Amino acid sequence: ATRVNENGLIEEVAANVPRLDYSDGACPSLLLEPTATNFITYSEDFSNASWVKLGVGTGSTAIVTSDYTISPDGTQNASRLQCDLNGGLTSSGNQSLIYDTISGNGDTSGFIYVKSNTSSSQNFYLSNSLNDFVIGVATTEWQKFELNWVAGGAGRSLSMGTRGTSNSDDVLDLLIWGAQVEENSYATSYIKNAGTALGVTRVADTATGSG
Repeated sequence: ATRVNENGLIEEVAANVPRLDYSDGACPSLLLEPTATNFITYSEDFSNASWVKLGVGTGSTAIVTSDYTISPDGTQNASRLQCDLNGGLTSSGNQSLIYDTISGNGDTSGFIYVKSNTSSSQNFYLSNSLNDFVIGVATTEWQKFELNWVAGGAGRSLSMGTRGTSNSDDVLDLLIWGAQVEENSYATSYIKNAGTALGVTRVADTATGSG
């Protein structure tokens, strides 16, 4: 289990320790969350083969550089993601993206932490297996970008990058960290997965004797 500590960093918390979360500022709140499993096998290692680096049409293959800079957990384990449509902006088939696919059904939430690697904001798209997508605006600060959907029989996947006709920038230079896909109708706190194929699970929180 993780929380945002008083210094604004995401840190792991031991079992049976209350997770006082500072996500909303100086006054912490107690995290009491349902059971959740992060189905993304490598949630921080985007160089792993389970993440497909794709280039379609005029789009160059997405480039990932590991351990490029400091992540939201305060260590140098964030990756750099570079995408380029090379001017192919007329079709959604011209794209350059990165994704991880997970089979399953039911209400699903996915998220990833993103930051611009330039001095300017950048528009990227975040998508799933149903072709639902949102346009995220990456700034010079780390942000958690979330997408919620009903997976049905199409499975679960999380994709990001640039795509023609989607209002995303045709060239992207982003920093990424901490991807998660879970079977919940809303995103919960980050669960690190460093290679567990069936996912890493955080059990539901309970509070006793709290009045």
